Amino acid sequence: MFQSNSFCKTTRLLIYFTVFSVQSLYAQHVYFGERNLTKHSSSLCFDQEGNIYPDFFIADTALQNCNHSLAIWYQKHPNQLTEICKLYKIDISVNKFNINELNDSISSKNAQKINQKSYNSVTFLVHGYRKSFEAPEGTITSVIEFDLLEKNIDSLGLKSQFVEVYWDGTYDCCFSVFDKKRNEYLFSQFENAQIHAPNVGIALRKVVNQIENEHINFVGHSLGSKVVASTLFNLKLNDIQTPHQKDIRVCLIAPAIGGTEIFENYRSRNTDLNFKEKDNYSWYILHNEKDFALRKKDSKMGLFGPGCLQYGNTTLGCNYQNEIEKLQQLFTKQYPNSTLKFENMTWMGKKHSLKYYAEGNILKNAVQFLSK
Repeated sequence: MFQSNSFCKTTRLLIYFTVFSVQSLYAQHVYFGERNLTKHSSSLCFDQEGNIYPDFFIADTALQNCNHSLAIWYQKHPNQLTEICKLYKIDISVNKFNINELNDSISSKNAQKINQKSYNSVTFLVHGYRKSFEAPEGTITSVIEFDLLEKNIDSLGLKSQFVEVYWDGTYDCCFSVFDKKRNEYLFSQFENAQIHAPNVGIALRKVVNQIENEHINFVGHSLGSKVVASTLFNLKLNDIQTPHQKDIRVCLIAPAIGGTEIFENYRSRNTDLNFKEKDNYSWYILHNEKDFALRKKDSKMGLFGPGCLQYGNTTLGCNYQNEIEKLQQLFTKQYPNSTLKFENMTWMGKKHSLKYYAEGNILKNAVQFLSK
């Protein structure tokens, strides 16, 4: 009897740890192939390589088995690929399949959807690192935060067409005060997400470049700021045109990026616009010196953690070593005809999540900036 109970307990433990390990592995990436195509008809979704999701059901488990890559999934599922290509009017029976051609077709169709609506502006919302698309009850997903943000921005007077941008910024739970190994794993995932962000930004350009509205807004939170930056200028060499619209306004909320490190590339753009004389980009940055996530310290005491220079630079959002002043000096010296404004949100304390910014009048000044 004793041996039987021990065996059962051991078996249960093995099953538990096996399930936990599988869930942990599964949670490392975020998939959008099972999204509700009606609810998310105007959303843009990207995998880690910057491939844009088609309006087609793709099982999360199938993507998991394809190294989290749409490109690999296409290769392994020729029948479904044929259906998708028909949907986007690509004849792969004549031409060898080219994923860039498919990405371009999907991007164009999404741009057409956006252009069909009439608003004074189009506002792209981009979430940051470690945001799940669908998660267990009680978890604040990117979907929930976008919903809160849109309602708040609308209540503050910006009547804009919102386009939600979802990307594989990885996801897993959760940071701990005392579990150093667990935290190091999550920080390493943050490093991976930083590598993916420019791929998504470059791919997002393909949609933005086809938007007919001349007033475009971007609202990027945390690491989503790197996606936005890569949409607007080159953090990674490529030949995709940078956005050309006359009035592009950017609000970065608690940006998980370096300041001078990122913006030293500001003039690296693929455009014929004389932006050095009259810049079509304007910037508004909300920073918080006590933000625990940007400082990479524990959320309780603020004492434990690697700091904002390790596992990726997050100095801008928390103004580490006067990064705000350094960026202001860079703009004054090298980009004097460009608009750059800041708002100090240190009074918010250690908070980082986008949901906290989507409360009351916190974004009042930022919304006024976007509305002008």
